[in-house]
Amino acid sequence: MVKNSHYYGNLQAYKFFIRPDALNTYKTAKDKNLTKHQKTIQKLLRDIALNDPMSTWELAAKDHKKDLDKIRTKEKEFRRLFLGRVDNGRYSKGLLESGLIEREEGVYKNRQVTKYRLSPHGILFCIDTLELNVKEFDKLATKYANIIPKVFGMWSYLKKIIGNDVYKIRILARGMMLDNPSFAQLNPPLYELMSFLSIRYRSNFDYIQEKDLVEQISYWFYIYFTYTIDKKEKGVKNLKKIFRKDKEFEKWFLNFVILSKQYYLKRTDNLTVFLNNFN
Repeated sequence: MVKNSHYYGNLQAYKFFIRPDALNTYKTAKDKNLTKHQKTIQKLLRDIALNDPMSTWELAAKDHKKDLDKIRTKEKEFRRLFLGRVDNGRYSKGLLESGLIEREEGVYKNRQVTKYRLSPHGILFCIDTLELNVKEFDKLATKYANIIPKVFGMWSYLKKIIGNDVYKIRILARGMMLDNPSFAQLNPPLYELMSFLSIRYRSNFDYIQEKDLVEQISYWFYIYFTYTIDKKEKGVKNLKKIFRKDKEFEKWFLNFVILSKQYYLKRTDNLTVFLNNFN
């Protein structure tokens, strides 16, 4: 399959726009009094989260087997849910426009086929709202290993090293960037690195390529589990274990830390120049 060129906002866009909008529209699996539409959306998101990319026909056939009439009816409904629809003159945006779903197009068995999967924002939203158990979470990680390779692509290995700490990506899924100044005194350098992570991608609030959004997510994950309040030394040791296995990973992560250090040194220099003006 050949991926469409698609753009997203950064993690701040997820926190302040995409997640709140999706929560307001689709709710969560634990919410009561869900509408039929919301239940359908949640089931659709769960099916996409726990399977390989699927066409609307494949999604419809999943529940209706060989009943072609039911499959056709459901397939049309799913297409409207993905692309948007008009009911009584009122437009409702689809999952693609919401930023939760990505479309992949290509040739399959000599036919042009459109398949759908979660976007990085959609992955976070499903982690946050679908009440996935551990088995389901691990299955999602397996299915999306190629989308977030530095996290989900190393999932089994990471679980051996850090155990259940891998599931702390739920914190990010809830929209918590952890760049609040209240962290400044509690667990350095978590605050400094998280702040720089926000600063580095601040120009991408409206526009970021998927690969760059995935990098931002991956940096957040490793910064957090390395510098949690109660496990800082253990976190560094665990990161070193990953470095021993993958030197390219070490280069990738430490380069980010070096860029962060350079940024703060420059800010300090600016203050020094300012003070020198009074000498």
